[in-house]
Amino acid sequence: MELRHLRHFVTLARVGHFGLAATALNLAQPSLSRSIQKLESLLEVSLLDRRSKSVRLTPSGELLLKQAEKLLEQADQMKQQLDEAKRLESGTFVVGTASLPLASLLSQAVGSLAKHYPSLELDLRMLPSPELFAALARGELSLLLSDNELSPQKGDTAAKELVCTTFAAINKGFFCRRDHPLTLTPDAAAHELLLGDLGRYPLAIPRCLAPQLRQRYAALLGRERDNFAGIIRYEQLQSITNSLQYNDMIVLVVGEEDMAEVSTTPTLTRLMPVDDVAGLGGLKLWHRPLCNQKALAPLSELLKQLA
Repeated sequence: MELRHLRHFVTLARVGHFGLAATALNLAQPSLSRSIQKLESLLEVSLLDRRSKSVRLTPSGELLLKQAEKLLEQADQMKQQLDEAKRLESGTFVVGTASLPLASLLSQAVGSLAKHYPSLELDLRMLPSPELFAALARGELSLLLSDNELSPQKGDTAAKELVCTTFAAINKGFFCRRDHPLTLTPDAAAHELLLGDLGRYPLAIPRCLAPQLRQRYAALLGRERDNFAGIIRYEQLQSITNSLQYNDMIVLVVGEEDMAEVSTTPTLTRLMPVDDVAGLGGLKLWHRPLCNQKALAPLSELLKQLA
């Protein structure tokens, strides 16, 4: 038994007419009749009630129709996944987002993905928020990375079929004294603060910094820092916050309790680099149900490491 026999039978059952079914299948009507007879012969059952002038299924035909529809759907899904896998090896993989911080995070993950698939053409796109989910549903994007504030609009039927993977949030932030040079420069209000700007000043980090944060801030923690802009590792946050008002040091605070404590300290202010993900985590990776898992799995893993 071949899939084409099942496809011929399902089309005939749905259309209810040999002539119309043959036209839909681009077959001659005698060829369709022989295909149905071949299927009956292989299964050793009668699928059609030939006493009726119209196409009417026997109980065996009704049973086969239900199973054949499931089987054909699975076959179509398998074919689509194989086609996407083929495109993944040498085609284009398009990842979209709406914000600069997420684009920065994606660029790192996509760059690592390129090492897995050197023949893959990777395309990172920033689109206005209202267009993202529609573009993903139409297949113009392979994946979409969003934060918790971005979700499909109510009533968006195309977006209902999308699959969402959420990454656990890591609450963290950079803090310094209120009159720090980064907050007092004449163009501070107009200047977009970048992570690289923090590298000009000493940085205090938790002694046990999560691996994903180490990777996320690898450039900031690297050796290419300005003179005297060293790294200080701390066990207790209070020992650092007490001294911040007397120097230009910046502290990376991680965790709910420490974030709550430092956020209410009146002498400190939070720095918000535009190329940093504010919450690092609480992110959502959206894709279509049949998105190729071969690309999705390594990209998801890379994002987990970075977020």
